[in-house]
Amino acid sequence: MGSLIFYLLLTGVLMYLCKGTSNSVNRKRSILVAYTIFFIVAAIRYGIGNDYAGYAPSCIYAARYFSMGASLKQGLMAFSEDMEMAHIFFCWLVQWMKYPFVGLYFIYSLLQVGLLYLILKRNDEHYWGLFIFIIGEFMFCSWDAIRQFTAVLLIVYSYDFINRNDVKSILKFVVCVGAAWLFHHSAIFMLPAYLLKFLKVNRWVLIGFLGVVTAMSVSGVLQQYQEQVGLYFDYLEGYEYSAYGSNASFTVVAESFQYRMRLLFVGVFYMLILYYYPKGNPLYEILLTIGVSIFIFANNGLTLMRISWYFWMVAVLMVGPSFKEMKKQKVVWLRTVFIVGLLAVFSHDVITGSNSRGCNEYSTIFTGDLDHLPQRD
Repeated sequence: MGSLIFYLLLTGVLMYLCKGTSNSVNRKRSILVAYTIFFIVAAIRYGIGNDYAGYAPSCIYAARYFSMGASLKQGLMAFSEDMEMAHIFFCWLVQWMKYPFVGLYFIYSLLQVGLLYLILKRNDEHYWGLFIFIIGEFMFCSWDAIRQFTAVLLIVYSYDFINRNDVKSILKFVVCVGAAWLFHHSAIFMLPAYLLKFLKVNRWVLIGFLGVVTAMSVSGVLQQYQEQVGLYFDYLEGYEYSAYGSNASFTVVAESFQYRMRLLFVGVFYMLILYYYPKGNPLYEILLTIGVSIFIFANNGLTLMRISWYFWMVAVLMVGPSFKEMKKQKVVWLRTVFIVGLLAVFSHDVITGSNSRGCNEYSTIFTGDLDHLPQRD
């Protein structure tokens, strides 16, 4: 319960600071203070996320390898099968530290919070953007899969370049995808996302498609196909990231009534976000539909859930405008219903530690036992 109160207070403080005052200078300062607080909270966390128990010892091993005299080039060759280049470089940077994983998480937190700031700054979506990032549990995903979510944030940052038509923007998009690849090789598959700008899809078609996927998944009609996808990833055992998709990841929780109700809530919520989203950015509408549809179809399968992040994360840019449109159309009650629903799901996950890979009790490097690393469940 203590962690839930902490996260809710954190969200409230960040939103309050981002709302700011009518004075533009003071508001900019207030927003920077908000992101500084968020960065500190992220940087000093300890043991949060299923992957923490893997990242910490691997970072210690790599840092010791470098501290014994190995060059960065040797490290890139030695660890290339297990780590991407950016991650190896960061391990090289923190080799001098007694607890190098503390420095590693400091660097990733700075990168992730900085990228989130740049993404939300473009459309001034800090207020609702931070709300959905935290309460929508993207924060927990970023605290767990630190390499891939850094890549996800880079990809989402690059989407703005897709909407432009000059050569310079195309090059910036390619550079962003290349930079994301340095953190997680899966990012390279987002290059074709540029072609989505040429799709002209009626919004009602997107809403209808998402509705059909939601209904079929919740009713169990898609279960046999979901299981087949899991089995397919089993056949890929040994390939990079194949462990994410093992059929074993389609856990019992995905078959529960409670989880199906969660999928129904997610589907209906984002259908309404699409409906109320102001016209002018069809690319985001397509990306959100793809992302949420993949997540719902994944049915708790980790590989597909991770793929969905690359698309679904545009929610941080879309929820705010949709909520404002609800207010204009005098359906604030509808917005309130979904905010309460999001808070209820978030509270359940934090209290029970379920359904989100980073939902651990919040602890810091000042209170955790750094000499005895957490064990992965």
